Order: sequence, then C-alpha cells, then structure tokens
Amino acid sequence: GMKSCRSSYVSGPVVEKVVWERVAAFLQDPEHFMAEMQRRQDSHVGGKAEVQARLEALARKLAKVDVMDSEVVAMNVRGQINQTVLDRSLALNRAERVYLSEEIDRQQAVLATLEENQAAVETLVALRQQVAERLKSATPEDRRWLLQMLDSRITADENRFAVSLGVPPQ
Repeated sequence: GMKSCRSSYVSGPVVEKVVWERVAAFLQDPEHFMAEMQRRQDSHVGGKAEVQARLEALARKLAKVDVMDSEVVAMNVRGQINQTVLDRSLALNRAERVYLSEEIDRQQAVLATLEENQAAVETLVALRQQVAERLKSATPEDRRWLLQMLDSRITADENRFAVSLGVPPQ
C-alpha cells in the first residue's frame, strides 16, 4: 500500500547511515523517547475509556431488548397483541440482540488491541535503556533486526529522508 519510490538512485550506505543515526538518536534521547511513549499511552488510555463507555452503552441497550421481549410476551398473554405481532416483535428484538452482541464482540476486540498496544509501549520503555547501551557496538545484523522490530519506514525525496517507527506487537 506504499507509494513507489520516485528516486532514480539513492546510495544504500548513505540511507543506512542516516536511518541508523536517527533511530539511535531517538532511542538514546530519554526525553524525546519518553515524550513519544507518553503520547502513545495517553492516546491508548483515551481510546480505552471511549471503548469501555461504548461497551457499557451496548450492554444497557442489550438489557433493554430483554425487557422489551418480556413486555411483548406479557402483552400477548393479556390479549393486547396477537400472535403475528408477537412473532414480528420477537424477531425484531432477536435481530437487534444479534447486532448488539456482534458490536460488543467488535468493541471487545478493539479493547484487547488497545491493551496489547499499551503493553507493547510499556515493553519498549523497559527495553529502551538496554537497547540504547548496545547501539554503539551493534553489528549490521543487530541494526537490521532492530529496524525490523521497530517497523521502520523510510521515505526519501530529492533532498531528505523521513524515518518513522512503529510500535512492535510484542
């Protein structure tokens, strides 16, 4: 899904040097690193609160559907509605229940993903110091592994390189 590189030639060693210097500087600068990690954690916490609020709202709606089922059955028993109306009402409630249950499942999956991302950030914070201490003596294989682990993305234009890092899933 990435756009193709439009540059006709970029020196591999130059790119590797620039990318490695930026990644190393980011990992070695505790203030910059921790500010970014805090930003990510804050976005997870806010997102987590929103998802939890949605889950609570969905649970309330699901409870209302159960109450509506009881009310419709009671109305049928009292003779206020006929069997056709009862069947249609129960079918509508069943469809609403399925929709709400599926939406609850989706929101729980989102919540699990947010929690995994938060755990990944916490792991990165714990590992940052260990990684930072080893950056100067890193072999080319170590560098390649670290860049892959951080889901590094490099974009280049005629005059500059942009480096972005992702949070690993584990």
